[in-house]
Amino acid sequence: MSKERTFSDGDVIFDDGERASEAYLVHRGGVVLSKVVAGEAQPIDTVEPGQVFGEMAILGDMPRMATARAVGETVLGVISRQDFQRRLDKVGEDTRDMISFLIVYAREVMPRGIDTEELPHEEAEDRRQIHERARALMASGLPMNAAAASGDPLTANLIRSLIVYASRRLPRGRDDT
Repeated sequence: MSKERTFSDGDVIFDDGERASEAYLVHRGGVVLSKVVAGEAQPIDTVEPGQVFGEMAILGDMPRMATARAVGETVLGVISRQDFQRRLDKVGEDTRDMISFLIVYAREVMPRGIDTEELPHEEAEDRRQIHERARALMASGLPMNAAAASGDPLTANLIRSLIVYASRRLPRGRDDT
């Protein structure tokens, strides 16, 4: 991480829908992530010192999923897409494959508000199988082991973030989709 940025309370760090070229590590202060729902900004997550945010957009080369605002005076380490990729290149292929699966799962497989009962049978069955793969991966402990073994705090934090994102999208019960 080569540079830091400082934001004042309420400053916008990035807006929902923007193209991403950087992720951030909170050194001091905090960040609230929000989405506009029915015309009003609704907080969806908070980020505290030591946590990474904005990584999903640079890893998946997709637009930002939320707006990020500083809470109090906030100092962020800036992580470029290239630096992030260099860090990921240092982990094993199995870990990279796991990270890729978790990114796709967290971003695309189970977006909030989609009920599989409304999907065609084949698509609903595909989702059930992918949920089972994600559930088995989480239960195996491999993601946490990979985070611990990464040897890089930033990569470990990325994996832990992906575990949280993916876990939030797992259906509650075994028969739920």
